[in-house]
Amino acid sequence: MSWTSNIFCKANRKFLLDVIIIAIPIILIYIYFNLKTGDTKETFNQNKHIEEKIDSVKVYNEFISEKIVKLEENKQIYNDIINKNNELINENNKELSKLKRAYNDKIKTVSNYNVAQLDSFFTKRYKEYYNR
Repeated sequence: MSWTSNIFCKANRKFLLDVIIIAIPIILIYIYFNLKTGDTKETFNQNKHIEEKIDSVKVYNEFISEKIVKLEENKQIYNDIINKNNELINENNKELSKLKRAYNDKIKTVSNYNVAQLDSFFTKRYKEYYNR
């Protein structure tokens, strides 16, 4: 022990202080880059694994986003088709209403016919059944 204390006593204190100030950062940098503990290595491995999962989720998310865009386009096309069909149904309903009114008027006028007029109407209409 006395030998080490003699070395420090003989050495210039400013020189020792300079060596310590330079050596400490160099040692800390060396420890940081070269002496990674097991926990640190395990953490880095876990981080790499998590980053791989995140990348795969991003790819899957992009795929899903593309599918959503395509589905929305198809939805718009189907909505247009449905709207056209609804318009056609409304037109058909209007025509049916007109036909109902016309047939209702004809049915009401039947009550104005006498027996001979009804007989001639049905004879003309169902001629093939009467001739049997």
